[in-house]
Amino acid sequence: MANLLAEGLRRLFKGKRFYIVLVVIAAVTAFVPVLSYFLADSPDERGYADQLFFVFAGQIPMFVSIAAGMLICQDFKNNTIRNKIIIGHSRTNIYLANLIVSLIVMVLYYLTIILVTIVLGGVIMGFDNFPSISIFKKMLMILAIETAFTSTIVFICNSLKSTGGFVLALCMHYILSTVEPFLNFIPRKYQKIVEFVQETVPSYQITLLVYSTEADKLPEKWLVMLVACVVITGATTALGIVAFNKSDLK
Repeated sequence: MANLLAEGLRRLFKGKRFYIVLVVIAAVTAFVPVLSYFLADSPDERGYADQLFFVFAGQIPMFVSIAAGMLICQDFKNNTIRNKIIIGHSRTNIYLANLIVSLIVMVLYYLTIILVTIVLGGVIMGFDNFPSISIFKKMLMILAIETAFTSTIVFICNSLKSTGGFVLALCMHYILSTVEPFLNFIPRKYQKIVEFVQETVPSYQITLLVYSTEADKLPEKWLVMLVACVVITGATTALGIVAFNKSDLK
């Protein structure tokens, strides 16, 4: 496992794709607090400033797909996966190594968003009481949601083993987001079902967090959201390992 992780991280950090995406994330993240600073009525609008941490929560899965998802699909295309199996690595360890590398990518990208926002919003621009202590609870929830997303991305890329898998993983959040408005047309008698879907599907969970009326508070059903993220992460990982172990790599 250690060798697989070392090899995966080496390929990740050796390539340009990871750094290009990192620069894009930093640049776009920097633009938002600068813009909000000049458009805000006063520089100490803490509630709005806190929301800056979650502006790009929906884009993180796309960034992870570009950096890590494409790497996994390329391994299948170049027969790198098959070579790893031939030299004695188990399929389970290969899958878990890919998942861990992808999670590292996700965390690094999310930390980039947090650090750039804190430096610009808190240090340079001097938003008052920014960030608030309570906002970190919401950050941890976002981290759980992104973990579920990343696990699903690895599952899709390992299952489809092609560029099609990469494209599906890349667009996954946006596909789900296009369906979300139609939930408003479901009759009120099914409202409990709609609320459950919103609380358990990662794309809709992000909406609940980002557009929360109180920036520093979690949604009322935050525990249901957290359990759903854990279940999705565990289920996609287990199913991915089983499918990968049974798949034909010829």
